[in-house]
Amino acid sequence: MFSSETLDRNEARVRALVRSASIEMTARVAAVNDLVGAGLPAGTRIYITALPGDRPEAVLAAASRVRALGLTPVPHLGARYVTEPRQFENLLRSLVRDAGVDQVLAIGGDIDRPRGPYSSTIELLRSGLLERAGIRRVGFAAYPEGHPAIPADVLESALAEKIAQARAIRLEPYVISQFCFTAATIIAWLSRFRRQFADVPVHVGIAGPASMATLMKFGLACGIGPSLRALRKTSFRHLANATPDALVTSLAEAGEQIAGLHFFTFGGIDRTADWMRRYAPAEDLG
Repeated sequence: MFSSETLDRNEARVRALVRSASIEMTARVAAVNDLVGAGLPAGTRIYITALPGDRPEAVLAAASRVRALGLTPVPHLGARYVTEPRQFENLLRSLVRDAGVDQVLAIGGDIDRPRGPYSSTIELLRSGLLERAGIRRVGFAAYPEGHPAIPADVLESALAEKIAQARAIRLEPYVISQFCFTAATIIAWLSRFRRQFADVPVHVGIAGPASMATLMKFGLACGIGPSLRALRKTSFRHLANATPDALVTSLAEAGEQIAGLHFFTFGGIDRTADWMRRYAPAEDLG
């Protein structure tokens, strides 16, 4: 049995994690429109995904609207999507100047063949474009359950190299993990990561409220493994409305090892925002 003091401390930690949460959306106009009525607290970090077909103008427009709503835009940068460095640098400078961007998430990009000179995140970091444009913080993806196409040791060494390179160019590195459905898997990965990087902030990726069918679809698409199998064992009565309550409560027990949560809004921005308000009311969120 937990003492009342332990339960109160865990509840406070849940609220703290929710208060510091970021959310993810696409650069589509409809997705940005959904933010208008979502009631997210001022300053919430809104990650704008990098999709192969997104035009730079759309990313800039989305980031500018996010900023105008009093929220903080954090664009994804896909290294393999860059066709021409000069144009990409112009986009970065516009994001900094017009949308107040100083933080990005750098990814490789979900295409087999690069469209330009950069085939990996590390090559993009070495280009000098990010720091010259005024970027100050850079996030990297991590995979608690591994990656379907990349061996675990390769993932680990690549992440270490990216963190070292970010520090070498005086950018502040942090990590956002791929979503996962079991706290034990996340905490085990976090423990391994912390042994090497005790001071790198980690934002744990989780799926916001959604139907079980939606979570299964995105889990399969993203190559989620063991925790997806655990999700399949969930009772049928939860198919219409799967929420991250139990997962977040378990993660709160990890304490200060977690800097915050990062919500993948598969079930919609409004549903995630409603869930956040239930755990951290508007006056608590600020």
